[in-house]
Parts: sequence; C-alpha cells; structure tokens
Amino acid sequence: MLRNRGYRTAVLGTDFRIPIQEFRIVGKKFKHLRRIRNLHKQGLRVCEHSWNEVDRASVRAISKSWLASKNGTQKELQVLTRPAVLADEWKVRKFFVYGPDGNMLGFVLFDPCFRDGKVVGYTANILRSWPGASPNGLLDFAVLYAMEKFRKEGVEDLWLGLSPLYGIQQTPGDDRQLTSLLNATYEYGNGLLYPFKGVASHKLRWRAQQELRYACTKDVDALRAVLITLQITNII
Repeated sequence: MLRNRGYRTAVLGTDFRIPIQEFRIVGKKFKHLRRIRNLHKQGLRVCEHSWNEVDRASVRAISKSWLASKNGTQKELQVLTRPAVLADEWKVRKFFVYGPDGNMLGFVLFDPCFRDGKVVGYTANILRSWPGASPNGLLDFAVLYAMEKFRKEGVEDLWLGLSPLYGIQQTPGDDRQLTSLLNATYEYGNGLLYPFKGVASHKLRWRAQQELRYACTKDVDALRAVLITLQITNII
C-alpha cells in the first residue's frame, strides 16, 4: 500500500516471537536452554518486583556498567527500542536476578503488547547484567522464569525484540541501493556502531518464529535515510 503511494521500502530487521503456550524446551536443538533452565542449581533465583521493592542503587549501577561495557557506542539506543525507565510503569513487568549470596546480578524489563484492550504478550525490551557476571546465561534464565509465569497467566506470546538489520533481503519493490547499504552496515558495522551479528546470533538460539520488520522512506535518497536512522537511534 505504501509503495503505491510513492514510498520506497526495505527490510529493517527481524523480530523473534515465541508462542508461549506451545513453547517447550525439548530435543537436541534446545540443549542450550535446558542448561540455562537448570541454573537454579547454582543458586540463582529470579523475583518480580515493583520499583519500591527493589534495591534501586543496584539497578542503576548495573545499568550504568552495562552501557559502559558495550562496543561501538555507550549511548542508549532510541526509536528501535524503548529506553529503560528505572521506575514503576503501567503494565511493564520487571524481573531481577540474584546470586547465591543475595546480590543482584541483572534484570529484564518486559513491555506489554495489547490486542482489543487486553495484554496478550510481552516484549523482552531491556536485558542488563553486571559485565562479566556469572554464570553465563543468567539473563536468559530470567526470561525463562518470566515465560513460565506468563504461561500460567494465559499470555500468548513473548517477543525477543528487533534484531536490527538481520534478515535483510531484496523483496519486490524494495529500494536496491538502500538494501545494499543496510546489508553492508550489518556486515561491517559491528565493532564501530552496534553488535548486529551478536544480537542476532543470541536470539536465533531460541528457535523463535521470525517476523520481518520494514522501513519506508519518501523523498529522501538511500544514503541519507541510513544516516538519519543512525542519528535518531543515537548510534552516531
């Protein structure tokens, strides 16, 4: 419809959706997630808290350290993802991971998804931990814990969030120049701009359903569209 109105289109990335009620960690392909599910044997525990119940200083310290450890840019992304709000928010679910000693190791914030005025799913929007915190996979452990809680509540879907520039492909009517630029950014911009490949690789391990997301532009050339996108997302 937008192409018929003079817009140029291109795939912007891929979102990953897990049908919670059907999702089961069985078979060889889920060996990694089964290991993570058993991290409770190492003393990990997950709690859902309101902002008044949690150690706010620890949350802020983890967030600051996590951002400072990222490659390319230490700025928080905008537009493609909603920035973390370290406070109570309407319908946002917040889960915190603790180690055997009771110290907070990380947290995951889930944004609600609605249909007909009802919450039908959540997006794992913000996942942060102390840099180098162990055991490996502690944030995925929190996601699995939250998924089980959502399952019991009858929630339908969990989205792992957009993997920017992953799955870029030429579809009929797309702008070839813009598609080529986005592919080049995905291939060569990992160290300087954003860990595109690392984010995609991690989400692929969940074997989730993949859904393409599109960008549409009008009256702007492909190079300028890419530069504007990098600017408004706070990458440059």
